[in-house]
Amino acid sequence: ERGEQHALEWAIDHILKPESGFKIIIITVKALLASVIRFTGPGTADVIPQVEMDLKKSAEAATLKAKDICMKRSVKNLETLIVEGDARLALCEAVDKNHADMLIMGSHGYGAFKRAILGSVSDYCA
Repeated sequence: ERGEQHALEWAIDHILKPESGFKIIIITVKALLASVIRFTGPGTADVIPQVEMDLKKSAEAATLKAKDICMKRSVKNLETLIVEGDARLALCEAVDKNHADMLIMGSHGYGAFKRAILGSVSDYCA
């Protein structure tokens, strides 16, 4: 999404300059099928493989876009990961597992009310 792309571009331009020696790990979270298909009924089994494929393609496309941003900015020390699950938990687990010094993420720009109702991944991770 555009918020994530902007955050990555800004971070590389202002904090993670290629000569800084930082390793950048691009983590894309693929949503769980259960979070997309809430109700089941006749015909649900027929669409599950297509939905799963769409989720995978979406995660791969987001990862490729982030990788492209890094390559255009001459980032050489780069790793990409696609993890599956709840974005809040998956990101925090990936940060711990990789001993990251910093987590940079985009935001949808929801207001306080909408964040309170829907929840915010960035609020959770902070």
